[in-house]
Amino acid sequence: MLFPRTVAVIHHGGFGTTADVLRADVPQVIVPVFADDPFWAARLHRAGPAGGRPCAG
Repeated sequence: MLFPRTVAVIHHGGFGTTADVLRADVPQVIVPVFADDPFWAARLHRAGPAGGRPCAG
């Protein structure tokens, strides 16, 4: 997998990518784009230190 080898990940915030980054245990920045991206970005932000405030898409 690629994500465990990274220092941080900037991504769209889809469910699969968000789950993979959480499994890799690296910092992430979510820039929601479409569909369920804003939902998962907001959920991660509310969960606490796992995700920061989503960036404006």
